[in-house]
Amino acid sequence: MEKNENTFVGIDVAKEELVLHILPTNEQLTVPHSTEGIKTLVKRFKKIEPQQIVLEATGKFHRELVAALAANGFAVVVVNPRQARDLAKGLGELTKTDAVVARILARIAQLQCLTVRPITSQETMDMNDLVTRRQQLITMRTQEKNRLQNAKTGRVF
Repeated sequence: MEKNENTFVGIDVAKEELVLHILPTNEQLTVPHSTEGIKTLVKRFKKIEPQQIVLEATGKFHRELVAALAANGFAVVVVNPRQARDLAKGLGELTKTDAVVARILARIAQLQCLTVRPITSQETMDMNDLVTRRQQLITMRTQEKNRLQNAKTGRVF
């Protein structure tokens, strides 16, 4: 796939919708955050062939989108939301709407300061989620044991 050296996309990922900003045309587009919406984006991106697509890490909401874009050969970078907010502040952009965030993410891509890294497999992400949950449960169990021991000794806090 031939990359368009001048086209960059920022995507604000929300639970219900995906808001895009495309540079240099300043085109904005909103699609539903669904399998059909993602398919629409992939078709659109195949036409414009962006050099890079940037979006914020949003817990689990961005995973399906990133996987679909990477599977179709697009250069996708997931950034920490703080990075986008810091750039917005630096540019004097104090409002935080979905459209503004998408525009800032596209600007980050345009600055070409991000390296595209391999996307973590779904299996690895699922395993990481399980490990994190196990650690949470162990911590909660330890806390409850300590509370029970304090209750038996009469030292309830």
